[in-house]
Amino acid sequence: MIQVGDFYLYDRNEFTFEDKLICNMIGKELLDFIKRGGLCVAGGTLRSIFGREKVSDIDLYLGNSTEFSKTYLGFDASSVPHKLLLDSSNAATFEVYPGTNRVMIVQFIKVISGLVIDILSEFDFTICMAAWSPFSGFTFHKDFLRHLASKSLVINTQCKYPLATIARLPKYLSRGFKISGIDLVKLGILCTKVNLKDMSEAKKHLMGIDIAYLTALFSQMEKDGCIWSSPMELIGVIERYINNGVEVEREEVNG
Repeated sequence: MIQVGDFYLYDRNEFTFEDKLICNMIGKELLDFIKRGGLCVAGGTLRSIFGREKVSDIDLYLGNSTEFSKTYLGFDASSVPHKLLLDSSNAATFEVYPGTNRVMIVQFIKVISGLVIDILSEFDFTICMAAWSPFSGFTFHKDFLRHLASKSLVINTQCKYPLATIARLPKYLSRGFKISGIDLVKLGILCTKVNLKDMSEAKKHLMGIDIAYLTALFSQMEKDGCIWSSPMELIGVIERYINNGVEVEREEVNG
């Protein structure tokens, strides 16, 4: 084990059970593609594996020098059996068929990329700050395993999309996780720093990293050329669309 700042780096053979589980789950064809593309598996996938929960999807993040368009087209043309489910500005989501009678959801995250530690440093909860790479092995925030074992939701104050975290919070609470008052305050303070100046920024923050909240709403707002000068004005715009019957949100693709 090597410590780099707030992160621990482990060889794959230090967690052989989890390593084998990941490789068997994603299958040989997808594993080969991950190796060729310099990708890593991170976030909720690792949380589910180490929390001994059912894995609902595989979240793939791009390396520092990886271009999303090339990776996306490369996957679409690869031998991995798949079907595109959703392509948003934040993520591309595929249904993948790694074996007989098996279906898996794979998401290529667009809005966060870089070195593994840089990617994890922008996640919201410490229980999600974990990654696996066929080359570098496992990377954990120093409190990842401890907070996961105690089901504690602790906010990373460098998280990139705190408004999306609020949308994710009920899901975690329904699964028995708990959050302290101070972490709720931290999350609230982080939200005050969010700049919703235009459509691009609003979509990044309100649609989240890998979910499809507000897709229909933002599509209609873009068609109508909506603009606003303040967050409160944006709230007024959203409320007008809601009152006119526009669909506000859709189900999460991931669990």
